[in-house]
Amino acid sequence: KNAPRGDRENSFTDWIKIPRCPKLLLSINITKSTTKHIHNLVMTLETLIKDYAEFNLWANTQLINWLKTKPAELMEQEMPSSFPSIRDSMIHIWGAEEIWLERLQLVSPTTFLSQRFSGTVEDVFEGILKNSAIFKDYVHALSDAEFQEICTFTLFNGTEDSRPRAKMIHHCMNHSTYHRGQIVTMARNFGLTDPPSTDYIKYVRLI
Repeated sequence: KNAPRGDRENSFTDWIKIPRCPKLLLSINITKSTTKHIHNLVMTLETLIKDYAEFNLWANTQLINWLKTKPAELMEQEMPSSFPSIRDSMIHIWGAEEIWLERLQLVSPTTFLSQRFSGTVEDVFEGILKNSAIFKDYVHALSDAEFQEICTFTLFNGTEDSRPRAKMIHHCMNHSTYHRGQIVTMARNFGLTDPPSTDYIKYVRLI
């Protein structure tokens, strides 16, 4: 009844479930012209995982574009962390994303990237971005049913493992986030004080 006069014929009461309070429904009067926009804000497993793959590519791009502006020798300078240098940490991010992408396609890799890669830092930067883009495209092509499918693969130690495809993707994206944080900490210890923010919420605000 509170809709503007011109919209009253197309207005109705919609019930929106509050995500953190599934038993609580909010009744609001909206027009049909705004219904599509509101419902597009509803997050599903499929949209969340696809969005996270897009975010991963964006975050890797932000970090690499920043690193490219810094002295090249810092990329290989040693600093205590999970891996001894920024270069090695970047190779690990790239290699892990490559491995999980293969497992998602029911291929069980037997070697890690660091065992066979000997390229330059520029090659590392290019390789990460190319692989992250391939990963994103693969995820975007999946259907909701495929996200729920169980993938069986063999770990490097020979153990067989089985996981839903959505959880494998989520793990991989979260893993990259973890090591990007380590790289920023290493860079700060080298005296670099202007790293880019690669928080997920910043990405969301940009799209």
